[in-house]
Amino acid sequence: MNMSTTEEKLSFIRGIFGKALVSNDGVNIQVKCPDCGDGSKKKFNIRLDSDLCHCFVCGLKGKNLAYIIKKHFPRDHVEYMTRFLKVDMAFEGEVKKNDNELRLPDDFVMFVDDQVNMQDPDIKGVLSYLKKRNITMRDMWYFKFGVSFRGGNKRRVVFPSYDSEGHLNFFTARDIDNNRFPKYLNAAVDKRQIIFNELNINWKDEITLVEGPFDLTKCNDNATCLLGSFLSRESKLFQQIIENKTPVLLALDPDAKEKTIKIAKSLVEYDVPVRMLDHGEFEDVGNMSKKEFEAKRTQAKPWGISDGLLAKIQNISAGCII
Repeated sequence: MNMSTTEEKLSFIRGIFGKALVSNDGVNIQVKCPDCGDGSKKKFNIRLDSDLCHCFVCGLKGKNLAYIIKKHFPRDHVEYMTRFLKVDMAFEGEVKKNDNELRLPDDFVMFVDDQVNMQDPDIKGVLSYLKKRNITMRDMWYFKFGVSFRGGNKRRVVFPSYDSEGHLNFFTARDIDNNRFPKYLNAAVDKRQIIFNELNINWKDEITLVEGPFDLTKCNDNATCLLGSFLSRESKLFQQIIENKTPVLLALDPDAKEKTIKIAKSLVEYDVPVRMLDHGEFEDVGNMSKKEFEAKRTQAKPWGISDGLLAKIQNISAGCII
């Protein structure tokens, strides 16, 4: 690799990973790991000549940066593939941008980006809100939280979602002051056709289903949200679960018990293993700490049709038929 190409790649990597430490030989650089985001430490090593990469903390590694950039920085994936791996993305089936493509706000920036002005009062307000919700720096990396500075998105937490190919498929912007309507500004897409956080889902392992995006910050990583309390049989999420026979942990809010049981019945009909989370003293998953959620997840029991019949009998006396 010639000097100009090395400098170009170094500039590109700094643009998406942030600050980088360059070794004396000019070949190895270290940046913050996009998976574990180990504080201010830069333990993710990248070789500029081959793109071999490895995190000395969590073990994340790759023969090049393609998968890692696609997962954590999907907007930069095509540029990396075409500029540095010389892959013809049109041949690979990448969809070209068009006027109808879903996009984040033009001024969207992730909180972990070095360009974020931490002295900005609106940024401070958003970070204070996240801190109150016990959201960590690792969460900000993993969920790619960001902010916008203009219009209705100002003083909102922007929470993006990406599909299995790393393309943006949804985003929501949550008001931090609790004094605006609506509280959430959502992307104008058909929710039945998207799977929130699909990029990070392993369909071979049990998947946790919660109601809202911010509930995901308290869950295990293999989780998604319904963007509500209803799971349509025609939805992409339902179809993927059925196709893969993915075990499900239902963790919807306690006040959605009837809907939870209906979802469980629909899944069990297709021989999908289902467990129910007992919230105990908590109002919802969002009010738990990660440790508390994990304890509840461990205690969750399998759910069967007989459980549904028992629930139906118990509700007859209350004048409610499930």
